[in-house]
Amino acid sequence: MGNNIKENLKKWADEQADIVENKILEKIDNPEVKAKVIKKWNDNINIPFLNERTEERIFTAIYDVVVDVIKQVMNK
Repeated sequence: MGNNIKENLKKWADEQADIVENKILEKIDNPEVKAKVIKKWNDNINIPFLNERTEERIFTAIYDVVVDVIKQVMNK
């Protein structure tokens, strides 16, 4: 009987982990979230010799790389 409880708890935990992973991936792929993150970075990080548009392109590229790495780590 105890083994069945452990198996059920493990199954439930795995299901919850999948739900959380999917929510994270859904959020980071959301264009609105991406725009908010990039805007926040652009507002708070100033590279004096670059204009705002160039900074935005750099932050966009960084965001895309980070998202790709997160997806690889999550094996999705």
